[in-house]
Amino acid sequence: MPTIPQPALPPYDINVLGAEFPPGLNSASHPGDLEVGETPDGYGYDLTKDGVIAKGTIPDVGARVLKSVTLTEGALSVPYFWAYNRLWNITNRTAATGSTILTYGAVNYEDIYVPQRLGKIYFDEDSNNIIAIQPFGQDSMWVAKSSGGYVLGNISDTRGFWVKSDLIQEVTCGGSTGLVELDGAIYCASLNGLFAFDRGTAVEITRKVRDDLTNFGNVALAVDYENKYIKGGTSYIYEVPTQKLFRWSASLFRYTSRQFHLRNWEPFDVDRVLLTVKHTDTENGWFKYQLKFEDQAWTPEEIETVRYDEGDYTMHGLTVEGHAVRKFQIRLTDLASNLQIKEIRLDYTPFQQDDYDA
Repeated sequence: MPTIPQPALPPYDINVLGAEFPPGLNSASHPGDLEVGETPDGYGYDLTKDGVIAKGTIPDVGARVLKSVTLTEGALSVPYFWAYNRLWNITNRTAATGSTILTYGAVNYEDIYVPQRLGKIYFDEDSNNIIAIQPFGQDSMWVAKSSGGYVLGNISDTRGFWVKSDLIQEVTCGGSTGLVELDGAIYCASLNGLFAFDRGTAVEITRKVRDDLTNFGNVALAVDYENKYIKGGTSYIYEVPTQKLFRWSASLFRYTSRQFHLRNWEPFDVDRVLLTVKHTDTENGWFKYQLKFEDQAWTPEEIETVRYDEGDYTMHGLTVEGHAVRKFQIRLTDLASNLQIKEIRLDYTPFQQDDYDA
C-alpha cells in the first residue's frame, strides 16, 4: 500500500528570555537589543545569591577611609588629611574657606604642620575649589574638582618631586563624598552619573542608564572591597567584576525581561514561559507577573503558585494564552522570599512572515 503523507508538524523551539542572573540594568538600549543577563527595568535583588534572581535589599558597605587631623593654628582649627605619611590640606588655611591650592607637609610630621619645599601646589586652571583628595594606586593622588580632576604621581618620593597632570575634565566630582578608589581606579559621582578613571582612561560607568539618572546622580559613594562593589547612596550598586548596575527602591521588587523577537522579526505563537526555579525550603513559592504583547500595555497583575518539588533546580511552566506576535516580554512584580529563579525560557511556535494575519 502506498504511504499516506502526514502533515508536517510545526517547528518547535525554546529560547532564553533571561539568564546570567542577577540581571544588570540597561534602560538606555532598546529592550529588544538587550543581552539575556540584562533588564530594561528592574530592582530589588539579593546580590549574595549568584546566578539567580532572589528578592533582597541593598548590601551594607563601609564608608571611605581617609584619616583626618585637625590642628590649631592661631585662632583657627585647620583640617588636614593624613596620607602617604604626611599632612594634606585643601582649604584656605588662613580663612578656613575653599581653595584651589593643595597644601602638603613634610614627611612624618603629624602633630604640627611643617612645610616641605614650597609646601603647596596650585590647581588654579579655573576658579573651582578643590573638593576632595583620594590616594590611589601605589603612589598617586587624585585631586577632585567639580570641573574635573588631576593626578599627582610619584607621591612615594619623600623629596616631593611629584608629577602633576593637566585637568582631566572627563571625570568630575559633585561633592566630597562622591569620590572613592578600588583596585587602583578612581570613581567619581556627579550629576552626570558615575565615572571611573583607570589606567589613564575615563569610563562612563552609568552609560547604560544615561537616559534616566534619577537614581544615579550626585550621591555619596562607598566601597565593599571584598565583593568589589561601588555603592551609590541607598539606591544602587556597581559590581566591578561583572560590570553590572543594580538598583533598589526601598523594599520593592521588579524584574522585566528583555523583549523577545526572532532574528528577522517573524511572528510566533507564545505557548509557555518556562522558569528554572529553586526553593530554599519545602514550602510552595509564588511570584506575581504581567505580560506584554507587541507594544501594548502590560496585562493586569496575576499571581502564580510554584509548588515545591524535590531537587536543586526544577522547571515550572507558566501557560500563556495563544498570541501570534512579533514581540513579547514578561515582568515579575514580586517574588516569594523562598523562591529563586535561575533562568527564564520561552516556549513558542514560529511562523512565516506572511502568517502574521492568519
